[in-house]
Parts: sequence; C-alpha cells; structure tokens
Amino acid sequence: MLAALCVSAAAIPAELQAGANVYVLPMRSGFNLYLASQLTQSNVLTVVTEAPLADYILTDSIGAAFEQSMDDLYPKPKPEEPVKAKEEDKKEGGAMSSLVDAYSSTIRRPSTFSRADGTYFLVDRHSRIVVWSTFFNHRDTRNEAMNKDASQMVKRLKKFLKAQAAPDTP
Repeated sequence: MLAALCVSAAAIPAELQAGANVYVLPMRSGFNLYLASQLTQSNVLTVVTEAPLADYILTDSIGAAFEQSMDDLYPKPKPEEPVKAKEEDKKEGGAMSSLVDAYSSTIRRPSTFSRADGTYFLVDRHSRIVVWSTFFNHRDTRNEAMNKDASQMVKRLKKFLKAQAAPDTP
C-alpha cells in the first residue's frame, strides 16, 4: 500500500502549480466554457486558447479519442524517408501502398477508456500522464447549474494544488 502511494506521488510533476497554462478540450454540454471561465476568475490555472502554449490539457475523456486529439494538437515530427525508398515505391505500385498507409493511419486502436459522464482529467501535455482527476455528476445542464458545477470543480482543483504546495509534515 505504501509503495503504491510513493509511486503515484512520484508520477505527479513537480511543476504543477497555480498559474500553469491549461488548454481545455471541448466537453459535453459546453461544460468546457463554464470551466474555462471559472478557472480564469479564480486564477487557479491560466487558460490558453492555443494548444501549443499549454502545459496541461483538461478533458472529460481519455483513451483512443483523446490520443487522437493529442496527436492532432501536437503532431509528432515524421522522419524523412530516404530518397531511394521513395523512388522504389514509385516503381513498385506506390499508389496502392500510399492508399494502404492512409487507411491504416485512420484506424483507431480499441480502448477500455472512453468518455464517462462526469469524469474529468488534467493531463500533462508532454508526458501524457493524468496528474489529477475528479468525478462530478451533472444532474442539471442549465446555465446556472453548470456554472456552479464548474465552480465546485475548480475548488477541488485548488484544494489539490494547495495540498501539493504544502510541505509534508509528519
């Protein structure tokens, strides 16, 4: 039990602190808008509108769809093919090979994770490690209720950040 706690504490990046840049992905019922507003008002995290500026991503889903979103937002540089391979590809039916490559790149991997109503994740952009998560059961999607839920969620995040910043006392 103690070993598991040590491992999970080690996985939390030390740089997670109030004011870090966060990009909020679209969420069900437009909850991302209420959340961005509450985060901005409370100065817990800095909401950025351009994904490359973010240190963290806030999302309501993880799994294949999230991975695809991350790959779209932060594409990995493709290694350049050797010139010789390109020439051989053209000679040996490169059109069919390109079609197969294009098709296989659109296939999504199966995942046991997806979207669960009310579950939210703060993900480190670089390591793709979930550094914080919470569950919030939205029973009401009216504006006032969504704003209140966003406020409560930000309070939870603020409490987590405060606990991370507090020195450990035995």
